[in-house]
Amino acid sequence: MTIKSLVSEINQINQFLNKSYPDGTRPEAIFARMVKIQEELGEFADEVLANLNFQRRDKASKYDHSSLSKEWADVLLAHLVLAVCLNLDIENIIKDRLNQIKNRYQIK
Repeated sequence: MTIKSLVSEINQINQFLNKSYPDGTRPEAIFARMVKIQEELGEFADEVLANLNFQRRDKASKYDHSSLSKEWADVLLAHLVLAVCLNLDIENIIKDRLNQIKNRYQIK
């Protein structure tokens, strides 16, 4: 999957969300997507803690490693949906930022 095709998929999700909640304003949509990021990040944090055996025994006993990757993907996708909602140029932002990081650490 390319970044361009990923952004296309995320655009579809964003359009679906906009149609599902048509009475919301743009600021409300942005706020909802920010809250979603927080929700997903909390779920991912739970999975990381479980992976490290830092959860209560009853929670740790229910841990499934596949949940970790699913929650990580949910965090990433929630961020991408917000980026689309904010009309950010995801592909160029990622390329530019990667180049800045590589230059900072002198990575070729």
